[in-house]
Amino acid sequence: MLRWCKYGAPDTWVGDTTDETAGFAEIGALDLPLIACGMSGQFTVLGKETEIYVLDGDKAATFYSSRQIGKAYGPCSTVGLAEITDAAVWMSRAGPAISVQGQKVELLPLDRVSRRILSYLNLETAWAAHDSKRHRVVWGLKRKEDDDGFAVDPNPFSPYLDELFWWDYLRHTFGGRPVAPMDLDRAGQRCGDRGAGPGQRHDGLGPRAAARGAHREHAAGGAYPVDAV
Repeated sequence: MLRWCKYGAPDTWVGDTTDETAGFAEIGALDLPLIACGMSGQFTVLGKETEIYVLDGDKAATFYSSRQIGKAYGPCSTVGLAEITDAAVWMSRAGPAISVQGQKVELLPLDRVSRRILSYLNLETAWAAHDSKRHRVVWGLKRKEDDDGFAVDPNPFSPYLDELFWWDYLRHTFGGRPVAPMDLDRAGQRCGDRGAGPGQRHDGLGPRAAARGAHREHAAGGAYPVDAV
């Protein structure tokens, strides 16, 4: 279900009968929850895991005219979507996906190394951000396997992410690195965390995984390169 507020009054949520007031509408299959939403140019993307829609307007009269732009590669994380000027980009279970100007959902083509990196990560934990200064969409994620392929037992109470993975949309490259101990220290200082000392990791990874710190970046080629759904 999609609910919207009164136009110009974001604290109203009571349904009414005119285009200027709050209301709600059913979007797609009723047994599939909306996972994430964001802007693709002037269009609002509504992402379910196997259904993706866009709304073409900004008032109630146009909300009922949603159109489907994908039947796969929807977002798998409620915070895994970011907006970059004319496109919405999110993490799906198959990897990063994109809709440009509200058009058909497409997968960003991953090279072999990037696919291998993502195979170690729990994509449902993706937390997206737009780094406009470096022209990147960056995801923070938790590990599901260590470098030797053994399952990592995640701490469900830990707020810390293990890895960064990004897409440079100007150079059309991917990169990633583990979250460094200094990142955790800084986060702890900002948040007042006293659960770990300087340099300690919060993810339970072994020394081999913790030691991986080399910058990794891989060419993908093309202008907004995509694999069509």
